[in-house]
Amino acid sequence: MLSTFLSLALAIAPLAGRPRQEAAKPPDAKPSRPFRIAHPKKNWALEIEIPGFIGSGVLTARDGTSVKMEASKKASGAIISMFVFDAVMPGDEKVSRDYHWERLQKAPVKFTDVKMTERHDMAMNWRSAELPGFKVKQRNVNAYLVHDGVWIDIHLSKTPAADGDDAMFEAILKTVRFREGIDPKVVNYPPSFVLFQQGSRLFTKKDYKAAIEPYRRSLELEQKERVLDDLYWRVLIDNFGMCYGITGDLEKAKAVFEYGVS
Repeated sequence: MLSTFLSLALAIAPLAGRPRQEAAKPPDAKPSRPFRIAHPKKNWALEIEIPGFIGSGVLTARDGTSVKMEASKKASGAIISMFVFDAVMPGDEKVSRDYHWERLQKAPVKFTDVKMTERHDMAMNWRSAELPGFKVKQRNVNAYLVHDGVWIDIHLSKTPAADGDDAMFEAILKTVRFREGIDPKVVNYPPSFVLFQQGSRLFTKKDYKAAIEPYRRSLELEQKERVLDDLYWRVLIDNFGMCYGITGDLEKAKAVFEYGVS
């Protein structure tokens, strides 16, 4: 299934010769919004709260049958992957878990401390993994859900494994919820992100004047509703301000940077 995903190019340029600013605060000082992912052909979204994780974008299958999202928290070695795809066969979350576990056991990895649990409409597979060629253990949990003819696989891992990993995973999984009546295009590719991406492509081409407008519109949308995660929001502020500075509008450049650290 993974081979069907298209790569989503996130054009994020380096900050060319200028030290990075300190971490910018969100525009309204509110916490980051929950991560959302939606099946391309359904009108609902899966939400999960993973503060401190940095997303790497959404990958949608060419045929529109699946979508994938990944995020990581490098300081702790934690990674989350979420797959939302057409159900492989009829059945509930336990059927999905059994289906995936049968395939996982064929991997060239030694699994220990395996435990199967259930909670409400979620079936979980807990395990530790000894990775080939490494002397560290990885702690994992896969949480499986079934919703509206769609299978959902949430994979959390932490390397190296440590006491407290399961409690951290549990806290994250308790935040999982569904939001009905949502356009999947807006969830997977929000307008502010699309504009941010357009501006960043122009920025990498050194067309700084043309990049100003999509960056400006992206920031306007972000001021109304925060969608970008912390990393992308900082890049938006950095690149937007630099576009003004490089094109000679120093007053507007100063205003953007001051806003970013306010």
